[in-house]
Amino acid sequence: MSEGWRVDRVVVPVDLSDLSMYAVETALKLAPASGVHVVTVLEPLSAIEPGVIYGTINDADRAARVRATLERTLEERGIRGVHLDVRTGPPGVTICDYAEEISAGLIVVPSHGRTGLRRLLIGSVAEVIVRHATVPVLVLRLPKTET
Repeated sequence: MSEGWRVDRVVVPVDLSDLSMYAVETALKLAPASGVHVVTVLEPLSAIEPGVIYGTINDADRAARVRATLERTLEERGIRGVHLDVRTGPPGVTICDYAEEISAGLIVVPSHGRTGLRRLLIGSVAEVIVRHATVPVLVLRLPKTET
């Protein structure tokens, strides 16, 4: 990829893993910080979750806690000036919808590279994004470290 290639808006879905933070750092090489939109998508709470039944948790409170954790994590890594959002819904589709909503030019997706049974049981958010996005998608894996 050319060092000179840049876009105005990049969506980066994160789960706070090292790989997702690497994706944010990569996005910052492709777009200005003000154009990087970091998003975490939470699965909706089930109506039968004990916290929902007893009224001790709801999607808004959960989103606020996740946002605070995300802000702290980015700050600890020296990442500033990016847009943060926490959404609730099916992750792959929600990320694609978010990219369309903000007129993103690129989605930078971290991929854990799960295969076989783990992928079938867990699903692949990256695969859903690649299949449904209306903008280009850059799928990243952590670079191999030399030992």
